[in-house]
Parts: sequence; structure tokens; C-alpha cells
Amino acid sequence: MSSMVAKGRELTGRKVLVMIVGFFAVVFLVNGVMIHLALKTFPGVQEKQPYERGLAYDREIEQARAQGARGWSVDGQFIRTSETQAELTLMLKDREGALLSGLEVTAHLVSPQSHAQDLDVILREAGPGEYRVAVAAATGTWTVDLVAAQAGEQKFRSRNRVTIR
Repeated sequence: MSSMVAKGRELTGRKVLVMIVGFFAVVFLVNGVMIHLALKTFPGVQEKQPYERGLAYDREIEQARAQGARGWSVDGQFIRTSETQAELTLMLKDREGALLSGLEVTAHLVSPQSHAQDLDVILREAGPGEYRVAVAAATGTWTVDLVAAQAGEQKFRSRNRVTIR
């Protein structure tokens, strides 16, 4: 029998050290390139003024608490008046059910199909606590963002999904 001895380079501690250091150098190099590309394409800023936006959000929370304490409510409906026109009628009431008059009521109607069809409207008081506006709105489900203000101060806000038939 003959014994075979493998010929080649001997694996020494120095070679193992160089391989480990080389491996981690490649990992750090690739990570550095990826971090650079990530920061170059997206710097992490989503809001231009995040602090001011945060303060505005705090004000919105306070307004929502004040609105809840007032206990106001809204009942509304869309009535189709022609093929292309509909009338939005709203009744605003306080906690006891009394109709609220003298409000400045606006609505932002968000189209389900295209933001190009969105509408901003001002509702006029047609009677005590009853606010109306005619809109050129297509049939479908719309989102209505309603704001009622008194003396320039927002008192009530709601978002509702409504269907215009």
C-alpha cells in the first residue's frame, strides 16, 4: 500500500486571519455602499416641517376633544335633482337635539374616481340648522369632509362616506 500525501499550501494561522479580515472587510464595504445609496436616494425626510406638523396635530387632537364635549351631530342626505345635479342637505344639532344656526359650513367632496372631480362647496343656511348646496356630482360613493365654524373658529368636523344615486 502506498500512502498519498496531499500537496498544496499549508493552512496557517496567518492565512486564516487574512481570510477572516478579508471577509469582514468585504461585508463592511458592501454595507457602506448600500448605506450611501440608500441615503442618496432617500434622505429620510418625509415632512418638510415635522415639528410644526406635530404641533398642528396636537391642535387637531384638542379640537376633537372639544368637539366631543360639545356633543354636536349631523344628519345629511344627497337628493338627486337632475341627471348631473344633486343637493346636499345637512341638519346640525347640539347635544339636546336643538338645531344649530349661524354656522359657516363647508364641505370637501372627494370623488371615488379621480381627484380632478373633487369639489369644495359652501353650504348656505336654508332654515334653522338646515344647510344646503347643489353640486354637480356623479353617481357613486363619495367621501364628504364637513367643517362647521362659528365666528371663524372650527367647531365641528366629520368625514362621512355617502352614496349618490
